Amino acid sequence: MSELSPAMLSRLALKMPAEFDARQRTIWIYIERTTGRFVKVVLPQMRVVNAGTLQRIHRRAGGQARYLWLEKYGTPFPETGVDGDWSEFVLADEIPHEGPTRLTEAEWAHVQRASRQAALTVDILWLLVEGLGWRPGQPVSDDDRGWLSVWAEEEESPGVMESVRELLCLPRRYDWTPIAVIRAYTTRPRSTWRAIAAA
Repeated sequence: MSELSPAMLSRLALKMPAEFDARQRTIWIYIERTTGRFVKVVLPQMRVVNAGTLQRIHRRAGGQARYLWLEKYGTPFPETGVDGDWSEFVLADEIPHEGPTRLTEAEWAHVQRASRQAALTVDILWLLVEGLGWRPGQPVSDDDRGWLSVWAEEEESPGVMESVRELLCLPRRYDWTPIAVIRAYTTRPRSTWRAIAAA
């Protein structure tokens, strides 16, 4: 097992509601896109990822989705037309933000724009709003230690920094590393995707 990066250590230490944290739980979103109806299924975090584990998680999530759908909408789970996926693959504007932090109409407009222009996903929106207390459309200083948690997601899924910059109305910069991140590393942290995109 490899040693965790300074950014990931910061991310894992972040205090946020577990039902909005894809690092603490496995979170599935089931969406009926024609109507906008959806349910969120929150399961314990997967420890081992293999075909058997994925099948068990998928079956368990599907069963809970059926129960939650009936409870939320009073109708049976549709047999067709519902897509289910991890929160990490659902665009942030595909479902309303139902976290403890309420977003204004103007903030929601920033979420919609960032979702379409820079593939902002639900899990990253939750991280920013519920975990870091950042607001859509409001820039954040590059020495804010919250950037370490964002960088941890960039290390796992290159391109996250660009979607976050879009949400915060910061200019596009493929080669940008926040000062807070640089200070946390003994050698300069890198993202190969951003280096390629900038070329």
